[in-house]
Amino acid sequence: MNRSFVNRIAKRHKCCRLSFKHVSGYLFIALITAIIFGACADWNLFDKSVPKGETRSEVDMAAIKLAQSNAVEAFNSSSQEAVDALCFDEAKSIYANQYSAEELNTIGTYLEKARLTSVSSLHAEYTYKIDKVEYTLTMGIDGDGNWKIVRY
Repeated sequence: MNRSFVNRIAKRHKCCRLSFKHVSGYLFIALITAIIFGACADWNLFDKSVPKGETRSEVDMAAIKLAQSNAVEAFNSSSQEAVDALCFDEAKSIYANQYSAEELNTIGTYLEKARLTSVSSLHAEYTYKIDKVEYTLTMGIDGDGNWKIVRY
């Protein structure tokens, strides 16, 4: 751009007293910022649910969503046996006959709207609220590659 053109505009419009050097500097900073944030899109700088060193592309999200869907079905069936089939052995012993069929169904209803709060290639954690109390469903991957419930 011609400097004399910029100076003529600046003289006419008193609010535009920025020099060509200032304007080009601001544009350069904006360009560098856009490049940096564009390049970091897959570096999980802002996504705290993915551990450092892993990206969402390395986590099998389809398998995690399927496991959550299976858990919702099991809880909605109101059957402790159906829920136990999706749990690790430790969880089965902790939650054995702790909840009634109605309570299991309630958990399943709210678990459908659960929010994924933490995920890695080895675990997934969902949070859900029942009567303003926040609960957590944690799932882990077993030795065979199947997702199972650690706690609910």
